[in-house]
Amino acid sequence: MQLGTPTFSDEEKMNSGIYKIVNTVNGKAYIGSAINFQRRWDLHLSLLRRNMHHNIKLQRSWNKYGETAFAFSVIDRAPADLNLVAVEQKWLDSEAPFYNIARTAGSQLGVKLSDETKRKMSAVRFGKTPSAETRAKMSSWQIGKTVSEETRRKISETKRANGAGKGQVAWNKGIPHTDETRAKMSAWHQASRPRLAA
Repeated sequence: MQLGTPTFSDEEKMNSGIYKIVNTVNGKAYIGSAINFQRRWDLHLSLLRRNMHHNIKLQRSWNKYGETAFAFSVIDRAPADLNLVAVEQKWLDSEAPFYNIARTAGSQLGVKLSDETKRKMSAVRFGKTPSAETRAKMSSWQIGKTVSEETRRKISETKRANGAGKGQVAWNKGIPHTDETRAKMSAWHQASRPRLAA
């Protein structure tokens, strides 16, 4: 089925598994996994049409050959509770698709974003404030997590390499705080101050 005119059946819309995007002009392909083929298709198409796809090789080919040169197909159906990443990896290993920059399923290693892509992504996010629910989720992800000694050492080395420490000007120096922020900071300091036993 062509990307420009997808005709997913009701069964395909909700099915999960492995899919392939093929350039019908040169036969080069991209392989990925999806829990919902319809949603994944919508995401690919939206990004490609706006010239914002994370895969620069696929985006450049799309720009060169046009939307009608590409076809989307389901190549392996698998239940959502199965390890789709493992299934995808088998396909990546056997097919070695040209457009897949990251050779490890579920990884972005090896994927390099162009300056133009970074600029567009930044423009999309600019001015957006996470909701209270999103901030709570982000905070909960860090609860109970500990940083290994190796990670601490690397952070320390990076800070020293960047000139952090003695003589460095604080990033927020000169930025005025609102009355609300000052009140919150004061309350936090009061609550964290050690108290003497009566």
